[in-house]
Amino acid sequence: MTPQPLKIRAVIEMKRFQFVGVLHIKEAMRKAEAAGNDDCPVKIKLVAPPAYVLNTQTLDKEQGIAILTKAIAACTEERKLAVKEAPRAVSYLFLLNYECLFISITIVECSSFYL
Repeated sequence: MTPQPLKIRAVIEMKRFQFVGVLHIKEAMRKAEAAGNDDCPVKIKLVAPPAYVLNTQTLDKEQGIAILTKAIAACTEERKLAVKEAPRAVSYLFLLNYECLFISITIVECSSFYL
């Protein structure tokens, strides 16, 4: 069985209240993407201004967390940045297990209600 790549994620907020603030944020995003490598490419997505999500996929958890930490450090140079969620491994299997647990608890609660 082949190992599955881990998804590692961090949430940040970037704010600039100057006229050229958008250009500064774009430059910071380019620096963050440049912090990645071929094994761990860094991708940035806009959630809702000013929140951004940094993602990467890798087989090595420590390497991925280190790359995202380096990307966050590249963004913080002369920028107003707040880290809302530190880099951590995200697994869809965990989310699926959580949803199944929630559904099974709901079924048990509903069935006990009607007993």
